[in-house]
Amino acid sequence: MLFVKLNSGDIMKRLFERQNTPCTVDNIVFMEVTRNSGYSMSFAAGVSKNKFLYIKSGSMLYVFGSSKREITISEGDVLFIPAGTAYTAYYTEDSTVAVQAQFDLVFGSLPYSLREPVKPNIPDAKALMLSLVDKTENPENLNYYRIYRVYELIWKAAEGSSNKAESGRLDRAIKDMLSDLSKSRKIEHYAALCAMSESGFRKLFTKETGLSPIEYRNRLRLEEAGRLIATGEYSVEEAANAVGFKNFSFFCRSYKKYFGHTPREQKAR
Repeated sequence: MLFVKLNSGDIMKRLFERQNTPCTVDNIVFMEVTRNSGYSMSFAAGVSKNKFLYIKSGSMLYVFGSSKREITISEGDVLFIPAGTAYTAYYTEDSTVAVQAQFDLVFGSLPYSLREPVKPNIPDAKALMLSLVDKTENPENLNYYRIYRVYELIWKAAEGSSNKAESGRLDRAIKDMLSDLSKSRKIEHYAALCAMSESGFRKLFTKETGLSPIEYRNRLRLEEAGRLIATGEYSVEEAANAVGFKNFSFFCRSYKKYFGHTPREQKAR
């Protein structure tokens, strides 16, 4: 019989794993809204906050951006809409009650499957969403409770995203983009990683993300540039160059369109 002696230090090293916060949320807003059929609202430039929407009763229709993609949600459904998404929402039944959880993302990135509007399958959605407007929680702990619930929503929505299986086919391409954002690889390179034709890759990518591969890569670059600028260690020009933007004017225009302010305004904060 062979005995292997391990001291406690070895065991601790094997069990230890550093965890990084993938994203930080702040400025959380909860509300319950009741509207009748025929009411609509439009946000051509998108809204500033990320939004979870739960239909307590009734139904709604959301039409997104220039693609005119439609998602219908009814009683028991959850819809996630990332910040910056342009849409028009229609209430399609009288006395439709919607519970909303809105939040800002102040650090990091959302999971891939939540970067575009999605109707995730969350088995305990009713209990989870209604707990957000629950008045019985100890007021002293209410903020902590609700922040916890938002993180739980993000996790469960990412796990239950209806397009997760399809978008999983794009993982290799997205991971390759993230591995070195400064690389301007051709579409055929990403298609080959996913074992797809270039035309098939473009079609699936746009269907699952709502963006072309280049537009998606530019969004990733802008998010990373924003993080670099926020550290205070990078000038605007250095951040643009680090993430692969060779045309500085294009970078500044794209940055303002995406974040709502210029990179220099970000630097001054």
